[in-house]
Amino acid sequence: MKRVAFRVDASTIISSGHIMRCLTLADALRTQGAGIHFICRGLSSIFELLITQRGFVLHLLPVVDAKPNVDNDQEPAHAHWLGASWKEDAQASLDILESLGGVDLLVIDHYAIEARWERYVRVQVKTILVIDDLADRMHDCNFLLDQNLFTNQNVRYKPYLDEKTQCLLGPRYALLRPEFAQAQLAFPRGERPLEPVKRVNICFGGLDSSGETIKALEALNPWLNEEGLSVDVILTAASPHREAVETREKQNAAITLHISPDNLAELLTTADLGLGASGSMTWERACVGLPSIVMAVAQNQQRPGEDAGRAGIHLFVGENRVVSIEHLRLAVAFLRSNPLLRQGLAENCLRLIDGRGAQRVACRAIVPEISLRKALMGDCKNVFVWRNDLVNRRHAHDSREISYEEHQRWFENILKAEDRFLLIGSDENGPIGVLRYDYHADHWMTSVYLVPERHGEGLGTPLLIKGLEWLRARCKGRIIVQAEIRPENIASQAAFERAGFKNLFSTLVIEVSEP
Repeated sequence: MKRVAFRVDASTIISSGHIMRCLTLADALRTQGAGIHFICRGLSSIFELLITQRGFVLHLLPVVDAKPNVDNDQEPAHAHWLGASWKEDAQASLDILESLGGVDLLVIDHYAIEARWERYVRVQVKTILVIDDLADRMHDCNFLLDQNLFTNQNVRYKPYLDEKTQCLLGPRYALLRPEFAQAQLAFPRGERPLEPVKRVNICFGGLDSSGETIKALEALNPWLNEEGLSVDVILTAASPHREAVETREKQNAAITLHISPDNLAELLTTADLGLGASGSMTWERACVGLPSIVMAVAQNQQRPGEDAGRAGIHLFVGENRVVSIEHLRLAVAFLRSNPLLRQGLAENCLRLIDGRGAQRVACRAIVPEISLRKALMGDCKNVFVWRNDLVNRRHAHDSREISYEEHQRWFENILKAEDRFLLIGSDENGPIGVLRYDYHADHWMTSVYLVPERHGEGLGTPLLIKGLEWLRARCKGRIIVQAEIRPENIASQAAFERAGFKNLFSTLVIEVSEP
C-alpha cells in the first residue's frame, strides 16, 4: 500500500479551505489504495473529527510555547502561521514520517512552508506535491498545484521552481469532491430557462472569521420578505458567527443555516445566486454554474478573484474591507435584474471546469512502479496477441484482425525506424501494455493498448504518464503529443485527460465511394 502524508493546518487565521481541499484529495488518493496520514498543529476538535471520522490517521505536532523567531527577511510572509520555526516544524514532521517508514507522497498545503523545510524532510519522502497560489517563495518539490485561474499562470512560478518540477495549473485541477461533477451532469444549469432569483446561497468559508455572512444577510434585507425567496447560509460549527446567524434564522423563515452540510453540491446547484469569497469555493460554485457575487476576504484572494472576474466567471466586487453593505446590495440588485448576465456567467463557468480535478491530481501524483523499455524482436508474438485482442481492436483505428505475417513486417519496420518508438510497460506483476510514438513534423502521435489480462486495473493513465516522462527525458525542447480517440471510447478519453491531455479539436472523416 502506498503511504501518503499531508502537512496542513486550519485555524481562524488560516481558515478551513486548505484542510478541506486536502481532505478531498485524500479521498481521491484513497480510492487508488493509498493509506492517508495528516500532520497538523493546533487544530480545533472539529477539524480533528473531520479527519479521523473519514478514517485517516491524524498526527498532532506539539504546540510550541515560545513565540517562534520569524522576524528576519528570509522567512516567508506567512511564517507565523506555522506556530514554530521552520526547522522545529520540519524536524517534528520528519520524526513522524520516519516513524511511518517514510512515505511515497507528501502533500504540503501551507503558506509558511518553503524549500528549506521541503529539503529537510526529503530523506523520508519519494515525491512532494505542493499546493499553493501565492507564488512568493522557493520550493523543492516534484509537483506544484495551483487550481486558480491567473492571466499569467504559465510564468508565475518560474522564479521559484526547479525546471524539472511539473506544474498542475488551472481549474481543470481544482480539488472538488466527486458530487460536484455528478451535480454538473445531473442538473445542467446551461439548459435552464432564465428564471428569476428565488434561492440565494451564502458561504464565505466555513469559519468566515471576518463576518462577511452577516454583511451579506444585511445586504439581502430588502428582499428577505419576498414571497418564495429562500437563503441558504453555510458555516462550520467552529465559526465565531454561528450564533449571530442562528438568531437571524429564528427571526426570518427565509433563512436556513447549514452546518458543514454533506449536500453542498446540491445546495449550490439549486441556488440561483451565490455570495461568497474568492477562495477555493470559487471552483465549487463554478462547477455547478452558479452565477455569483464574490469578494476577497484575504490578501491572497484578491488577484485570483480579479482574474476570474475578467474571465467572466463571477462578478468580483473587491476586497472585503472596502465592500460595504450598500455596495454589496447594489451588486445583488444589478445581478438580479440581469438574467442574461447570470446566464453568461453560468455558461463561462461550465466551459472551464468539469469537477474531476482531484482524480487528475491523484493519478499524476501517485503513479504505480512502471518500467518502460523499447520493444525487441522477441516481443513480436506477444504484441501480436495483445493487438488482436477483441477489446483492443474494438477501439483501434484499424479494427480488423491482422495476420501474423503482416504484423511481423510492421514490427520489423518500427524497430528500425528512427522517428518511431514502440515501448513495453511492465510492473511487478508482468507486462501492462504497449505505447507507440510516431513523429510528425512538429509533434508526436501516440497510441496505447493494454495487455488483455490487465484491463480494468486502472493502468492506462499511469502508463501514459510514464510514457510522457520517458519521452521528455529523451527529447530536447518543447514536446507536443497528440492522440486520436474514437468518440465512443469514453474510457480512453478519460484516461488521456487524467494524464493531462486536453481535447482541442475533433477529426471528422468521410469516405466517398467511386460512382
